[in-house]
Parts: sequence; structure tokens; C-alpha cells
Amino acid sequence: MNCVVKTWLLGVITTELANAVVEHGANARAVWLAIEYQFLSNHETRALFLNLEFRHGRCISDRTLIINVIHGLHERFTTIGLHLRRTRPLPTFLKVRNELILEEITMAKTTPATALAASSEAGASKSSPSHQPSKQAGSSTVGNDKQKRSKRDGQKRDGG
Repeated sequence: MNCVVKTWLLGVITTELANAVVEHGANARAVWLAIEYQFLSNHETRALFLNLEFRHGRCISDRTLIINVIHGLHERFTTIGLHLRRTRPLPTFLKVRNELILEEITMAKTTPATALAASSEAGASKSSPSHQPSKQAGSSTVGNDKQKRSKRDGQKRDGG
């Protein structure tokens, strides 16, 4: 079975890659790991080269720019990103830029109002009598009345 898997692996890759990964006497697992290493080990380097090609290459299409913009959006812009992704055909880069600027302005305008509403509600709850601890019915006034009476009674007995 090892020979069958090894033959299949070497048959589905290019000759150059097969020559690079095969070693004399290697089993199918060793060949698989060598192929995997070839693809996964260089992924950072390939990403670097693709990034350089993207930034310093020929003219970049609107489609490529828009895809990169959508991919790099901050999580606050999730909704607009979903909208842009589903627009067919994709809008131009300038339209996407304008939509994002408008969304940012809208967020800036609505955030203070929300914060103000939250702070005014918090302030109202502090000063609102309905949020104050309720007194037991008549407990403090009854207690105060008794103290006043006992003081008056004490003054009358003492000659007052």
C-alpha cells in the first residue's frame, strides 16, 4: 500500500517538485511531509513577494483595490463591508472610498449622541426620586415625632 500511495503522490505533482521531495528509500509519509513542507514553509516568503508585486507592480485594477480594502476593514465597518461585497458589479474604488468616508462621518455623528443619552439617563437615575431607596411607610417620621414628644414631656416634668 505504501508503494501505491507514494506513486500516486509523485504522479500528481510536477517533475521538478517530485525531484525536490523524493529521497531514496523514503516511504509515502516521508514524501507527503516533504511536499507539505514545500508548500507551507515558504508561505511567509511568498506572501512577502506577492505584497511587493502588488505594491510595486503594474497598474492595479479597481477590483483588486476594492478586494484589498474590504479585506482590511476594521470590524466597525462590518456592515458596509458586507454591502460592498455583495454589490454586483463591484463599484469603483472612488465610490468605495466615498462610502467609507460617509460611514465614518455617520459613526462620528451618532456616537456622541448615544453617549450623551446614556450619560443623561444615568444622571436622571441618580436625581430621580423614583430611584431613591424607599422609606418604610412612616418609620422615620413616626420616630422623629416620638423623640419630639419625649423632649417636650421631659421639659414639662422638669418644670418647663
